[in-house]
Amino acid sequence: GTAYQELVGDNLRGDRGQYFTPIGAVRLMIEMLDPDEDETVFDPCSGTGGFLREALLHQLHKWLPADFKSLPQQQKAELETKFRPRLAEYAQDRVFGADFDPFLTRAASFGVMMLTDVAGNTFQLDSLGFPWLGNLPGVAKAKEHLHRIEPGKVDVLVTNPPFGSDIPVTGPVLDLFRHERSGAEKPSVAYGWSRDKSGALVRGKPAPSLAPEKLFVQKAIEWVRPGGRLGIVLPNGILSNPGPEDEAVRQYILDECWVMASVELPVEIFVVGAGVNILTTLLFLRKKTGREREEEELHGAADYPVFMSVVEKVGHDRRGNPLHVRDARGALLVREHEKVEEVEVNG
Repeated sequence: GTAYQELVGDNLRGDRGQYFTPIGAVRLMIEMLDPDEDETVFDPCSGTGGFLREALLHQLHKWLPADFKSLPQQQKAELETKFRPRLAEYAQDRVFGADFDPFLTRAASFGVMMLTDVAGNTFQLDSLGFPWLGNLPGVAKAKEHLHRIEPGKVDVLVTNPPFGSDIPVTGPVLDLFRHERSGAEKPSVAYGWSRDKSGALVRGKPAPSLAPEKLFVQKAIEWVRPGGRLGIVLPNGILSNPGPEDEAVRQYILDECWVMASVELPVEIFVVGAGVNILTTLLFLRKKTGREREEEELHGAADYPVFMSVVEKVGHDRRGNPLHVRDARGALLVREHEKVEEVEVNG
């Protein structure tokens, strides 16, 4: 990971900074979703591949012994090398990414290769149209893996979709969100929304355009199998704005999923990590099964626990200067520990 950032980090933080998800947020999301070795992990907006790399490292750390961190450096390297073929097999069989930008798919592929010696599965395609629309170079190769990444089959989806009304989605892609392939209507956010006199949501005409993050919420949920899990980075507006368009997205989420957790992040993490001044929330969902939906229809909505958190500090200020833990008087809190390194030279 360090080598990867040294080699390509400056390029990714330049004019492509909007694609860069800070490593702290990436690691938190993967640890909370906790994918298993037999589960497919998919990021349909993979950008530079941060979620893919962290998913691989997450599995590697599960295989390593509990005392790994205390081992000598040489022994650590030997253990990691031992598990490299297994990690490569896992990457080829279970870890997938897609992005619209060819540069980014190559960068993500390179990041996977740094960990596994194999390029893995990163495809250049339009995720909102896949697998029915689009002719970008990665579509055909991605379709070879439909048994893993077809909508309705993904075990764990984790992503940071593009935000912004200045890049609206229009045209035939929107119809995919309103109708099944058979032509039947399906639950969708891709309409105009208003309220009646009682304040209830009223669906209007099909929307001529929609911000991509709203469509990615629907597509992400459709991609996951019943009972599968997903984590998505969303601008706070979707989760808090009182307007009917945003409430319709929230209602769609509640109808289709159980909310496992909501973690609101401070602005500093994306200001420093991506050069974007935006408040975001990490939303963790589990897709309802058919039986759970039937029980909800029969007995009404059930109460269930939801983990909610507001993160106040992320270890640095808006300029990237590190923040250290201090006591009530402002003195640094220091913890001492001893580290022993064994170095073998010429036997």
